[in-house]
Amino acid sequence: MDLQRVRIRTTFWVSVVASPFYVAAGMQAWSREIHWVAAGTVVGLVLCIWTGFKARKVTAGWRPPWPIGLFLLVFLTAVTWSGYGGGYGVAWLVCVPPLALLIHGTRTGSVLTAVMFVVLVIGLANDSMVAPATVSDPFRLRFGAAYLLIAATCITYSAATDWYGRRLDEASEEVASLRALLTMCSHCKRVRIDAEWRAIEAFLDQEKRLRISHSICPRCVGEHYPELVE
Repeated sequence: MDLQRVRIRTTFWVSVVASPFYVAAGMQAWSREIHWVAAGTVVGLVLCIWTGFKARKVTAGWRPPWPIGLFLLVFLTAVTWSGYGGGYGVAWLVCVPPLALLIHGTRTGSVLTAVMFVVLVIGLANDSMVAPATVSDPFRLRFGAAYLLIAATCITYSAATDWYGRRLDEASEEVASLRALLTMCSHCKRVRIDAEWRAIEAFLDQEKRLRISHSICPRCVGEHYPELVE
């Protein structure tokens, strides 16, 4: 399916683009001597490259790798609840909806998006988990609304993509079945191709890349040339 290939290729390029951000975040965490965050970014970088490599090689039967989704869930929850970056680490949660839905599809991606929204609500409700400059209620409401808006947009787009993909598959199967029908004259045995009647030999030679040779079967020999049989 073309839409499936688009999703897989998009996953590959997102993995390529995201890799430098993992490196930058890891170096920043290391410079601040927050080693567990640096280690987490290394794990994320490895999973990101691995996911991109799988997406580059697979064109059909795509099975989203679950480790990257589990990593996003655990690592971003830890970043939020630890108050990393003075509380600004909670902002990384807005990356979950597009990434989860892109890699894992509508069903699993929606579950991850909902779980991370619960994490976001808990983080915003705890003053120690958010930046001191952004603990005001208006900011919390705006940030929560922004997450919901991003999540709703991504889920709607992913669901619409799945719907159109299914319709495209059905249309492709219908076209394939119609193309498989061959109309043949019951008398002269010619076949109809694009409103033109052609000899079956010409059709096979042109459409199927076959070369036709003639012979005669034993039954026809006995029916039309009995003297040869005798």
